[in-house]
Amino acid sequence: MSLKNIFKTFICTIVILLLCAPVSAETTATVHGEIYNWETFEPVENVIVTVNSTPKQSIVAEYGVYTFNLYPGNYQITAKSYNNGSLAYQVQENMTIKSGGNYSLDLLLMPVYNQELLNDTESSQITESLANESNLINRGEDETSPVIYLVPAIVVLLAVLFFIGFRKYNHRQNEIMDEPSLSSNRSYEIDEESLETNPLPDDLQKVFDVVKANGGRITQKDLRNRLKYSEAKISLMISDLEERGYVEKFKKGRGNIVRIVDELNDENQYQQLI
Repeated sequence: MSLKNIFKTFICTIVILLLCAPVSAETTATVHGEIYNWETFEPVENVIVTVNSTPKQSIVAEYGVYTFNLYPGNYQITAKSYNNGSLAYQVQENMTIKSGGNYSLDLLLMPVYNQELLNDTESSQITESLANESNLINRGEDETSPVIYLVPAIVVLLAVLFFIGFRKYNHRQNEIMDEPSLSSNRSYEIDEESLETNPLPDDLQKVFDVVKANGGRITQKDLRNRLKYSEAKISLMISDLEERGYVEKFKKGRGNIVRIVDELNDENQYQQLI
């Protein structure tokens, strides 16, 4: 090859390289960002930042700011902060560069547990273990939460039942006190003259008539339902009729049976009394 041909080849090579250089520069991306502390969110100085490019790049971010020039691809950026020669904080972030341009990626340094003994792999394992333990704790809280809510619910239910029972008791006591016609201070004792003209008060007469119309006997519950009186009033009225000798009461099962006495079952004898 002549010297002239060598010179031409050299010139062509230089031209090709010059033409390719701008194309290569356009496909390069600039990745930059700031590094913060997870507690204070303040920039951290003197952090070692590394990216797994080819070749591997590593810088010291003196003022908490880093910059890399990278080609399109997938990368992992790692930042580490040391305290007295021991790893104290670190973070790893993955990013994908699709084309040239500017990419911003801020890093938040997290504390490293047992930094004197941990390497990067062990730190990752502990992080995963802590996450699993957190899930177990949350699951345990979810399982015990019904018990936590059940106890107050039972207390409230008992309080409501007690309140309802107390109100019923007071209502019954008030009904007894509001019925002076059947109180112990007033009875239906009348003399012989009033017995001939009006042997029974109207309310007692109603009770007696209902028992008589039912064949001379009726349960105390049915009697109360028919007359719409309170249970306390019905009980006192039956007792009054018993004292006067008109009816007799005896217990059957869980209730009481009210029956007209045998002497009054005869229609003629009853008409003589009234």
